[in-house]
Amino acid sequence: KKEMNYEHVEYDDIIHRDHLMIALSKSTGLVYISGENKFGECGIGIKKRVETPTQVFFPGLAQQPEEKVTTISVGINHVLARTNQGSVYSWGCNKFGQCG
Repeated sequence: KKEMNYEHVEYDDIIHRDHLMIALSKSTGLVYISGENKFGECGIGIKKRVETPTQVFFPGLAQQPEEKVTTISVGINHVLARTNQGSVYSWGCNKFGQCG
């Protein structure tokens, strides 16, 4: 886990819905998240409140540095992230198949 460093990265989108906050830097692809996290909507592998913005890691992107997250969409208790190469990642509540 890394804490958000507001001084060195410019964030293009700050998204807030209900009890969830997401910050996205389109230039770096970095995504930081905090919130209630009852359904795993923070995407960090645990269902526990996340008070300090924490970086979300995406499997496979470390091996492909040219691929970056560029778009985030927030649903009810789930999140979708799309990369510049068309990959889609999802996490959170999947009760009705909303995560794919």
